[in-house]
Amino acid sequence: MSFRRLTFRQPGHVPCCTFRLLVFLEPYKPRARAHRRHRGFTLVELVVVVLIIGITAAIATPVLAGRMRERRSRDLAQKVAQVYSVSRMRALGRGSAVLVRFNQTSGFTVLESVEGLAVATARMGATNGANCVARPGLGCLSNNWNATGVGGTARAVQTLTWPSDFTVTAASTNMDICFTASGRSFMSTDGTPPRQAMVGAQLISVKRQNGTARTVAVLPNGMARLGL
Repeated sequence: MSFRRLTFRQPGHVPCCTFRLLVFLEPYKPRARAHRRHRGFTLVELVVVVLIIGITAAIATPVLAGRMRERRSRDLAQKVAQVYSVSRMRALGRGSAVLVRFNQTSGFTVLESVEGLAVATARMGATNGANCVARPGLGCLSNNWNATGVGGTARAVQTLTWPSDFTVTAASTNMDICFTASGRSFMSTDGTPPRQAMVGAQLISVKRQNGTARTVAVLPNGMARLGL
């Protein structure tokens, strides 16, 4: 490295200033790369993530399975309540009695009161009466609800059963609740025609094995409500 003295003069003037020019030479340095390479995951990090996902799934799976089973229990209880509510509306709509028969073994059966073949034959004659469609029959108190065969006075229109891992119970193993066309409700627990007027709510319990019991309350006005 060297320097030299430079003197600036203008014509007719004396030297005004003198300074030294220093030149420094530095070694060349390459620029750093603008972008660093993207670093990937290591094997240990991937194994840790997989373990966390596996542990979370193992904890959550039994909980989700239990929730799904409880949902089935709630759906069945809602179907039971719907059987009674729809039967009451059916009785009001068709102008004749409708009976809901509960048996703890066979499930629920909805029966409509019809006039039967004997009444149809007497009304229309032996030839035409046998081919007539059965009209709505008698009410809750006088109809024979056990005559469900061909030409009988009761016709099954709906059934409801439940899976083997569920238990459905009521105050009695057999319970008949009948709705009249005027909105009244009668019941019996011995298989005879329902002649006892309902004065209180009838409770039906729906429970899954090792699950929560859900209660369906059938009110005297024929409406059904699902409790907790």
